[in-house]
Amino acid sequence: MQFDIHYSNDNDAKEATESSQLTTSLSAPNRLAWRRYAGRITGVLTNNNPKYKQMFRIFATLALIRAFLQIAPLANAATDEGQNSAQPVNAVIEWNRTLLAMVRTPGAQPVTIHSTRNFAILHAAIYDAVNNIEAKFSPYLVSLPNVPRTASEIAAADAAAHDVLVSLYPAFQASLDSELQQ
Repeated sequence: MQFDIHYSNDNDAKEATESSQLTTSLSAPNRLAWRRYAGRITGVLTNNNPKYKQMFRIFATLALIRAFLQIAPLANAATDEGQNSAQPVNAVIEWNRTLLAMVRTPGAQPVTIHSTRNFAILHAAIYDAVNNIEAKFSPYLVSLPNVPRTASEIAAADAAAHDVLVSLYPAFQASLDSELQQ
């Protein structure tokens, strides 16, 4: 086996020769060769240079600050959601939460029907209701020809979600009616 390795200077060639010799010598238990090689390892953590230690501390601090800044908005959003009820709430998310609560109720979901089917029906109905107001995309199932563009998309999403959930879960009609009124 022959290797063609070109080195830019003699030091690189010497180090390559030493490391290849070390590899062959380490295959046998030769602790002295390992100690000689390990003594030459220079790196941020093994070098006792204060400049490297300071750079490592700065890098670690910046990484922690970045991680905190990415997580902090998520934590604030969770606390702000409970405190600020005056902010507009996404109707689709609220109806999704309502369906999720109904699915988690013992005995509400038929055993033979998987709950993802009902989520798909709910979201398809909301999609078609909102898309009929301003037809940007092709409808999934329902296309109404004379829907005014001034109609409320939130009201359309609420009505579609309410009607679908009442047809899927008639036992929850009273709670769904109160949810629609809010």
